[in-house]
Amino acid sequence: MADEKIKINVKHGKADPIVVNVNSSSSLLELKTALFDNLQQATPDGCKVKWSANDQLQDIKLIFAGRELIDDSAPLKDFDICENTVIHVVLSDKRNRSRKVSDEHHHRLNAVGEENEYFYIYCKSPCGTVKSGKLRVRCCSCKEGAFTLNKDPSCWQDVLVKKQISGKCEDTNCNGQFAEFYFKCHGHTSLGENDTVVALHLIRPNSMGVSCITCLDIPDLVLVFRCNAGHSICLECFRLYCLSKLNERGFIQHETIGYTLRCPAGCDDSFIEEIHHFRILGNEQYDRYQSFGAEELTLKHGGIVCPKPRCCAAFHPGHDQRRVECMKSHLQGCGFVFCRFCFNEYHDGHCDELLTNTPSASGLSKIFTAEQAEKASWEKASKALIRLTTKPCPTCKVKTEHGGGCMHMMCAQCKSEWCWLCNIPWNRDCQGKHWFG
Repeated sequence: MADEKIKINVKHGKADPIVVNVNSSSSLLELKTALFDNLQQATPDGCKVKWSANDQLQDIKLIFAGRELIDDSAPLKDFDICENTVIHVVLSDKRNRSRKVSDEHHHRLNAVGEENEYFYIYCKSPCGTVKSGKLRVRCCSCKEGAFTLNKDPSCWQDVLVKKQISGKCEDTNCNGQFAEFYFKCHGHTSLGENDTVVALHLIRPNSMGVSCITCLDIPDLVLVFRCNAGHSICLECFRLYCLSKLNERGFIQHETIGYTLRCPAGCDDSFIEEIHHFRILGNEQYDRYQSFGAEELTLKHGGIVCPKPRCCAAFHPGHDQRRVECMKSHLQGCGFVFCRFCFNEYHDGHCDELLTNTPSASGLSKIFTAEQAEKASWEKASKALIRLTTKPCPTCKVKTEHGGGCMHMMCAQCKSEWCWLCNIPWNRDCQGKHWFG
């Protein structure tokens, strides 16, 4: 593959980014050199960084995805740096210029910023589908990316909830001490720092080899419900499940979550809290989902919805008002006049008793056998892997207890880092497949 020129956007605080052109195979040192040359050529008024004649190449400190980029010999692709990537630059403290970090420690620290095919997002545009995501970090106070973490996140709570992980904002005008994580789509070139997406944290690679609760296939990706059994469903069956529930108006208006679904096996405490998972329906059906959710919310608070197909206008008429007119406006309304009590066209006299037919789901809303539910249980597979209360450190063999949390262990005796599930030194593959459990 030919070596191509790529543009890297280097920012300092709120100023416009400096565009640096390097080769796609360039090392971190080559990027720093190109940036150094750019800064030396800039006029004092046009320079984005407070640069002096005494500053040298080693004074450049690059921050990306919560970590300082240290290994100058490493190629940019090792840090997941590509076309239009945004990196933050600060001038390092000269007192700490001699600080060295080993390559092994460096790669572990920069794991947050690397491509991770085990985080999944829904990219509405331009991809329009579920894609792998890139985890990024910024200061919770000033929203700038020149932020270094004190430690890596170890669970979804650390990533999804603000101010769970502390650190230091490198911006001289900010004293921020807490991180805010966000995601970008890995399926297309970044369109800027505001090109962010929502993580679909229930979608995981099927590393446990569990069956889909509906079709019993063993897919590469599954959505794992938050029920005690952790029932799993493949993405296509999940789409069909959502569509069948949508068609029969089977979604539930939850008090705190909103319009959502529970595990298809009917498990308690299994509601999907992040409604962006329903984006898998596609744009047209997701619009229906939002409309139905608004209607259900209206009905829950004593309002009514126009019964005319494809209208969906909502009203709050008086309690005894029988005649309701769906008033036309530039936003909604169709002009239909209907009876408040039977929802037919408005009429005199008593309402006729209407027969109601409840549409059935397309084979997905059903009672599952115990065998199906067991095969689709992610939790059972997890417990099979974590069936021991203690394991020996792979380096010094001292027994170590896993008290919960992530699978990244550190031996209290020899300080080596290892994977609880694999019982081998901690590596990128372990981080991707089961870092958060």
